[in-house]
Amino acid sequence: MPWRTWEVVVIGLTGLVLTLVVGVLLAVGFAVTGLAEADDLATLTLVLVIVPPLIVLAIAGLWIGGRYRGAGLRAVLTPAGPPQTSTLKALGLATAAVAGWFLVIQLGLGSLVDWMNPGFFDDVQSELADLATGSPVEVAALVIAAVVLAPLWEEIFFRGLLFAGMERRFGFWPAALVSSLVFGLVHFEGLAAGSFYLMGQTAVLGLVLAWLLRRTGTLLAPIAAHTLNNVIAVGLLLATAG
Repeated sequence: MPWRTWEVVVIGLTGLVLTLVVGVLLAVGFAVTGLAEADDLATLTLVLVIVPPLIVLAIAGLWIGGRYRGAGLRAVLTPAGPPQTSTLKALGLATAAVAGWFLVIQLGLGSLVDWMNPGFFDDVQSELADLATGSPVEVAALVIAAVVLAPLWEEIFFRGLLFAGMERRFGFWPAALVSSLVFGLVHFEGLAAGSFYLMGQTAVLGLVLAWLLRRTGTLLAPIAAHTLNNVIAVGLLLATAG
């Protein structure tokens, strides 16, 4: 891959600033037009959930494509070099990685922590339940953001750009650890103990996805694994909500 770590930092910070600016402008716009006074702010929720990932994807595409043309964009999809397995094998490995993740971390360790500390996840579960029991538009925003946009923008940024850019200079483990830690921090939801646990859990998932990218050589595998993980999580959330 041709880019350097500092470029990824610039892309991330630019995306963050633009996201905040757009969010504020949208909120002000809704307030000025009177829409913010309505009981149902589903439309604003939908926009604020969908726009930030699109901004990050646009910034990444413009930066990499502008500086490195097609070679840079192709390198984002294969940041670990040419695919080392067929597409079918990469998808199979992604499925196996997610299955192992759920059995060992989500169900195994998560159940053990909940058994040893009753109520440990209550605050987080309450927040998730609120998301899953919102209006149809809000539920649609949750599904679109979690199942479609998150796997794309997060894998392109954290594995395709950040991990790949760092690995070139520092090697696999430093790159995997740092990119996974940042990946976990981005999913920080609050000061509750359960939130810290889930942040760490997400960082571990980042390590699995980084290994998957290195093992297959193609970003398709972590995107597929991330999508499958989120499909299962959202499916269980919607099935148990209310």
